[in-house]
Amino acid sequence: MKDRGQNCMDKEVSTSSLIEFGKSHINGIESFWGVAKTRLSKFKGIHKSTFYLHLKECEFRFNHRNDDLYRLLLNLINKRQLKLF
Repeated sequence: MKDRGQNCMDKEVSTSSLIEFGKSHINGIESFWGVAKTRLSKFKGIHKSTFYLHLKECEFRFNHRNDDLYRLLLNLINKRQLKLF
């Protein structure tokens, strides 16, 4: 990814990440990037210092897109015994 200024990033995708399943071609990074771009565009700009955290949230949501995030987060909090207050 190349930095194009304050809030713009260019992406470069290698075709080596293309995986063939039967007659269907799936490019995992393109799928993730589409979801991340849609989610991040709602912020109308993200500071460089927090971009990584926003991207990590997108990664978590993408990897668990078929799960109940509420229950998943509750389980993670209980396992680590995090104190919210």
